[in-house]
Amino acid sequence: MKKNLLTLSLLFFMGVTSFAQKVDPKNVIKIGFPVVFLGSVNLAFERAINEKVSFQIAGGYRHLVDDYGFTWPDADNTRGDDSKIYTGYTVVPELKYYLTNSTWSAPKGFYISAFGRYGKYDVEFQDNTSTNNDYNAKYSYTESGGGVLGGFQFIVAKVLVMDFYIGPQFKRRTLQPIIWETPGAIPVKSNPKNASNYIGLEKNGQRPGIRIGFNIGFAF
Repeated sequence: MKKNLLTLSLLFFMGVTSFAQKVDPKNVIKIGFPVVFLGSVNLAFERAINEKVSFQIAGGYRHLVDDYGFTWPDADNTRGDDSKIYTGYTVVPELKYYLTNSTWSAPKGFYISAFGRYGKYDVEFQDNTSTNNDYNAKYSYTESGGGVLGGFQFIVAKVLVMDFYIGPQFKRRTLQPIIWETPGAIPVKSNPKNASNYIGLEKNGQRPGIRIGFNIGFAF
C-alpha cells in the first residue's frame, strides 16, 4: 500500500513539474516588502496581456501611529505623550511594457511602466501634553497623481516572484478642514496657524518625489 502511494505521489509530482515546465505563468500576486513592518499592507495583482504588455492593480492599507514626533514638531522633547494616527488606503493602476527577448516575456524581465494613484487618509492627533488637551483634532486628506517606473521582475522556477522598481512620481494633496475637539479653546481660537503647526498639519499642493520598492510573491 505504501509503495503504491509513493508511486502515485511520484507520478503526480512528475506530472505537475512537467506541466509547470511547459506553461509560462501569466498572473502574479505580490505583497510590498518591507512596508508590512511600517504599518502598511500593499497587495498587487498583475496579468500579462501579451508577450510585452501587462496590467497591474495594487491596493494598500495604512495604519501608522507616530508616538515619536516624526510628523509633528517636538524640538525640545517635551511632548513625548502626544500621538498622531494615520489610517487610509491607496489604489494604484499600472500599465507595464516589458523589454522582452527570446528568453523573457511578460511578466518577466526588465520593464518600464506608467501608473496613476489615488489615496485617502484620515488623521487623528491626540494631545496629551497641554493642560486641557486643547489640540485634540481630526482631519483628512486625499492624494492623487502618477509617474513612470523602470524595474526588473524575476520569476524563479516559474513560481517565486521578486520585483524591484524605481522612478519619479508626483502627488497632489488636498486637505479637508480640521475638526477640533474643542474649537473654542483659547490656543486654537487665538492663533489657528500656530495650532495647525502644533499638530504638524500637512501642506496642500503638488509634491514631486521618488517611488521605490520591492515586492515578493508568486506566479501562476
